[in-house]
Amino acid sequence: MESKTFIKAGFFLFFILGISVTVVLASDDNGGYIVTPTTGEYPEGAIVDHTEADGNITFWDLPLWIQVSVISGVLIPGVAAFKYLPILLGKLANIKENPKLHAIHSYIKENPGCFEAKISRDLGIKRGTLRYYLSQLAERNLISTIKKGKVKSIFHTSFSGSSEEKKLHLHLKSDTRKIILSAITEKPGITGQKLASELTLDKSTIHWHVSELLDDGVVHIKRDGRFNRHYLKSDFKIGFDFENNIQNEDRSSQFSAYNE
Repeated sequence: MESKTFIKAGFFLFFILGISVTVVLASDDNGGYIVTPTTGEYPEGAIVDHTEADGNITFWDLPLWIQVSVISGVLIPGVAAFKYLPILLGKLANIKENPKLHAIHSYIKENPGCFEAKISRDLGIKRGTLRYYLSQLAERNLISTIKKGKVKSIFHTSFSGSSEEKKLHLHLKSDTRKIILSAITEKPGITGQKLASELTLDKSTIHWHVSELLDDGVVHIKRDGRFNRHYLKSDFKIGFDFENNIQNEDRSSQFSAYNE
């Protein structure tokens, strides 16, 4: 509903601009004035008085098209501002005035890549209520989401990371995937067999998680004889503080939320 109002406001202001330009252009065909600088030469015998203006005229003595242009240029934008400015200002004001909406907005900004389940649990807000407020934030273009299967990861629009970095945030919400990524970061080129033994996980578990990471381009594999060696994608090392993210991520289990 709000987005439709903004579109209407845009069309209305565009219409006003078009009318103003049309009035000015039309004036050229209706006895408009052409002003040129004086050459300083006057006909012989001409009487020229430089002491003061020839006379004073009021606004209402000006041609009609000038009056219309000036009045419409002041009045119409003023009416438009009076009608639509409160809506634009209310966009942020409503967030601060609504405690739950403000809390959700702040939480998402401070926890990039969070899930609905985690927000609901941490803030004590029911899922249905949360989804309503999330739709409000989405309409205001304050949040964006990235989806993988049934899982939806939520980001504030101020998050400057690339889509690949958003996917990395999504994978870091899984404790199992987090320790796999940590091991690959600490030991680039580690094999799947070594990952399984060091992390005390089944080979099938390692294979499944690594496949998910490969699909999203978070890691890549180099074949070395009989072994597959695992590496973190180099772009993340350059553009993303991965190690600090590993340390700062909440260590409590969120794998159940990941599979919701």
